[in-house]
Amino acid sequence: MISQINIKNFKALENVEVACKPLNIFSGVNGAGKSSLIHSLLLLKQSYDKGFLGEEGLFLNGDLVDIGTGKDALFFAADDEEIRFELDVLKKDEKKKYTWSFTYATKEGEEDEKFPLANFLKYASEVPKYEDLHDLALFGKKTFRYLNADRLVANEYPTSDFDVLFRRNLGKNGQFTAHFLDYYGNSFKVDPLLMHSNETAEYLKPQLDAWLGEICPGIKMSINSVPGTNTSMIRYGLESSTGALQDVKPLNMGFGVTYIVSILTAILSSQAGDILIIENPESHIHPMGQSILSRLLCRLVKLGTQVFIETHSDHIINGILVSIYKTSKGEEDLLTNDDISVYFIERPYGGISSEVHSVEISSNGRVKGGPDGFFDQFTKDLKELVGF
Repeated sequence: MISQINIKNFKALENVEVACKPLNIFSGVNGAGKSSLIHSLLLLKQSYDKGFLGEEGLFLNGDLVDIGTGKDALFFAADDEEIRFELDVLKKDEKKKYTWSFTYATKEGEEDEKFPLANFLKYASEVPKYEDLHDLALFGKKTFRYLNADRLVANEYPTSDFDVLFRRNLGKNGQFTAHFLDYYGNSFKVDPLLMHSNETAEYLKPQLDAWLGEICPGIKMSINSVPGTNTSMIRYGLESSTGALQDVKPLNMGFGVTYIVSILTAILSSQAGDILIIENPESHIHPMGQSILSRLLCRLVKLGTQVFIETHSDHIINGILVSIYKTSKGEEDLLTNDDISVYFIERPYGGISSEVHSVEISSNGRVKGGPDGFFDQFTKDLKELVGF
């Protein structure tokens, strides 16, 4: 498990330290630097996958994230040209630190000439040699999942044997979800902790149907490969009062249903020791569905998956706080306040770098003195309405 992330001179983050827990939540106003925290992990991951991290440096544009050039990656008011990422990782109760330092690349034979428009960063000094990176969940072939905020909604979806079979990956946009379900839907066994109470079948597809039916009542889903093509189809059925199903294409259903399918698939197919990163899990989802989703995420954390979430939703936050409260009362045994880190990121007016504030959560799930702007708009609006 990643226990700490330290970042220097990356995008809007001048120098930050973030202590990590099994569940990590990043919130804050738009453009404050929340994504930069996640991008640090994604850059390391995609550079490792490209074979670049072990020999050359940081690969800025790839399958997981596109940063641009070195100029885009470097904090614009940096005192030096070094970007540094540090990870503290707990392995069997032993903490180990991994450090990578990068600088603007130099042209071969022209050591004094810098070119900040390169789409990679060379190491600032000696290349670190870590022989055990393949053992870390962040760099594992089948232990890391990432879904960004821009999830694909289409009538037909691409297939990828490499991503689905060898990486157990859905694609950063969820574009391989249909292929994943077609391949694993009736063979992958969902952990009992994640199983829906109304469905006894332990396989991925029936469990997905059960959770989807709770979040989006009356909707059924089918997956079919398209013969002679490298595509798969998702189709939805709307259940009528007579029991008949009306066939509906994803583009005619509404984004929320397809968005939630990729998230549910990622959660239900995760295992202990994995890492799952989701940006804006609340996108296009009704508040009730967001609350259900957040409680399912708590189960996933209990299972032993480390989760990182970027969110603007108080429903996601409150659902998690309810789980902490219920655990404190002995009504369930999922999440305690020791299992969660919550951060509020802001860039003060006139400031040049982002500030990362840790938000304290009490043992009964209450927020203790959260910073101004931390999911307090409802309270502010209510005061205006009732006049106090």
